[in-house]
Amino acid sequence: MINPKILTVATLASSLCVALLVSSSAGGVVDTHLRTSSVLIAPPSGAAVPNMATLHAVACPLTGGCWGVGDFQLPGELTQPMVVLRSLGHWGKASSIQLPSGTYSKGYASLSAVSCATATTCVAVGTYNQLPMVAFEVQGRWDRARAIVLPGNAARGSARSGYPSAVACDPRARCTLVGTYTTAAGRGRSFRAAAVVVGSDAELSPGEALPFSELQSSLGAGPEGVSLGGLSCSGPLRCTAVGSASVRNGSTSVPVVETEVRGTWAAPVAAPLPPTVAPRTAVAWLSGLACPTLATCVAVGGIQTAAGGDARALVDVLAAGHWHSSTPPPVAQVLKQVSCAGDRYCVAVGVVSTLPDMSFVSSESAVVATGSIAGLTAASVVRLPSGGPGSANRRVLQSVACVPSAMCTAVGSVEDVASHLIAFIHPVATTFSAR
Repeated sequence: MINPKILTVATLASSLCVALLVSSSAGGVVDTHLRTSSVLIAPPSGAAVPNMATLHAVACPLTGGCWGVGDFQLPGELTQPMVVLRSLGHWGKASSIQLPSGTYSKGYASLSAVSCATATTCVAVGTYNQLPMVAFEVQGRWDRARAIVLPGNAARGSARSGYPSAVACDPRARCTLVGTYTTAAGRGRSFRAAAVVVGSDAELSPGEALPFSELQSSLGAGPEGVSLGGLSCSGPLRCTAVGSASVRNGSTSVPVVETEVRGTWAAPVAAPLPPTVAPRTAVAWLSGLACPTLATCVAVGGIQTAAGGDARALVDVLAAGHWHSSTPPPVAQVLKQVSCAGDRYCVAVGVVSTLPDMSFVSSESAVVATGSIAGLTAASVVRLPSGGPGSANRRVLQSVACVPSAMCTAVGSVEDVASHLIAFIHPVATTFSAR
């Protein structure tokens, strides 16, 4: 019998961590220069014991502080959205976010992305009951989440679904949201919505379907669905989003890029793959994007052959008006998100599967890849603190945010498996320098 008292706030102790050299099924040499300082985050009051909580995204505005967003589990296996603030170098206790008025949770609600204009003005997006929602922090206070109205061609009734995948806000709190929804024909399509915080209130537009094309020149067959994962806006009405397009009933997929210029979105185009990868035999996607200037971007994701096997990281770079595939850093198998401190320092976070230990239990370790706008050249497997009790199972970093000083903050979760396969999942945050 596991003693619930073990899982108390006493476990929320910071620890200085040094990159750890490990054996990896991905091969390569780990760069061991990276030093991180990590801490476990306390979930909101009333959370289930053992802990079942994670952070999916983080934003660190220029005015200071950071907001992390994610979800936690209540007793009875109901999952609810949460936010947590780092102020003056210290993370507080997470707080829950109320779901949109007139709704109830069927069991899962979460926040998956966040962007901040200032430390007291942020916008977070997520899902409830398989539908999209947005939460606003206005003048330092998080309001009840609001439902996002899906485009007019969205499916109805029980088939109605959608989720926002990314949000980007400018310093004047004008925000663009992008996501994916299911049409009445059962296809996955992308949508956008606009939000703005004005004084003590926030305005939200209905979702608008983004253009779609068949991409047949690169796939040889029209895609059944498009899913967006990352977004970066380099100015008003000028944004870029990345994701994937699935074909052949989802058996393969290719990475895609969608762009907005002067308020007009173009249809998605295929993003480049490494020359050794055949688009028709791979499952490839982009999930993170950073564009520090109008003409430069770094996008990250992963590739897996349609027949299975180990995944490997995908890195695409936009330079001189053209996207090209960049050699991924060693070790990293999947990169989830990327952030750049100007064009000199870029950082991505992800995971690598490590070889089984003496207990013959394989696990995932957190990876930080570093480089510049030209590409990511080094990777470090980082040690994250244990929430205990039990043995380490998964250490995952989901999101990263870097400020101009090149200090970066990443968030994710740590999972430990105890006796009887009881999992303890704790939110975690780590800070480090990209220099």
